Amino acid sequence: MRIAVVGAGAVGGWYGGRLAEAGHEVHLVTRADAATIAQTGLTLRDRQGERQVRVASARPTTDGLGPCDVVIVAAKATANATLPDQVRPLIGPRTILVTLQNGMGNVEAFADLVPGDRLVAGLCFVCINRLAPGVVENTLAGNVRMAAAQGPANDAVLAAVALFAGAGIDCRAEDSLEAVLWKKL
Repeated sequence: MRIAVVGAGAVGGWYGGRLAEAGHEVHLVTRADAATIAQTGLTLRDRQGERQVRVASARPTTDGLGPCDVVIVAAKATANATLPDQVRPLIGPRTILVTLQNGMGNVEAFADLVPGDRLVAGLCFVCINRLAPGVVENTLAGNVRMAAAQGPANDAVLAAVALFAGAGIDCRAEDSLEAVLWKKL
């Protein structure tokens, strides 16, 4: 799959790297680390050790990237006022948009970009840190829970869960976004 990760710091870098390791075409959008990742790759550290992962591209903006199958927004939610304009060029007629952001109101920030049945909220119960430019460490693999923006788990949620699970990530669908948000909070 062609995947864009907008906000490739700790969480976005980790999951983008894992999806690239699984063979997907991953494009990381990160202002701070783009040059380092483009030159040397992304360094992932966990209990299994340290490895270099190459991604399709690392760039500071979404300019010229075009539509993707999946867009993962992992930027800080404090940027949600400007993120829709950055994400819009990545959306195609079948794009699934997944938010991996802490806090409330994240799916609402992107509701105008994709139909509700292609908008997925993901909550990460992990301990991931960006240690240096292009270096991400995961000290607690934990899990990811995904839910539909509205209603019970749908085809987009199941596709996103399958994508993550296929990369060896403990990821499961939930039938209530509100319930999962309360668990995280």
